[in-house]
Amino acid sequence: MELDSPNFDFRPVPDARPRVVVPPPVWITAVADVVLPCPAGLERDMDAFYLHVLRFDPDPADASPMTYRAENVRLRFYVVQPPLDRDHFRPLQLTVKDLTFVRQALIDQKIPYDTQTRLHTTAEYLVLSDPAGNWLEITESRPIL
Repeated sequence: MELDSPNFDFRPVPDARPRVVVPPPVWITAVADVVLPCPAGLERDMDAFYLHVLRFDPDPADASPMTYRAENVRLRFYVVQPPLDRDHFRPLQLTVKDLTFVRQALIDQKIPYDTQTRLHTTAEYLVLSDPAGNWLEITESRPIL
């Protein structure tokens, strides 16, 4: 089907309004930016995990290479020489829009995970550790109908 040509002089004008940035489909349960340790030499593995599996966005405003942007806060890693000295083993809680996509990405990348179901909320969680050994607990956001 051929389009009609306009009967007036048409020149498209660039839209000067600021663009709305689409946030990444992951939410961190935190009030402020989260900072976690990472052993030296895992930068590529961390990028592959957080950018491609969990779909964080890289943060271009930050100068450090391992800073990822979620919908609400940033996730920053500081590089240390092993062995890591951890002050706690609480998992970082993440909420994603599509848990099926994350589960399939974990299977494709051969990343081991466990599934937990909590009876009081009937929510399903994926529990795993990232390449740096930080524990993650991932659940899905469900809209209220």
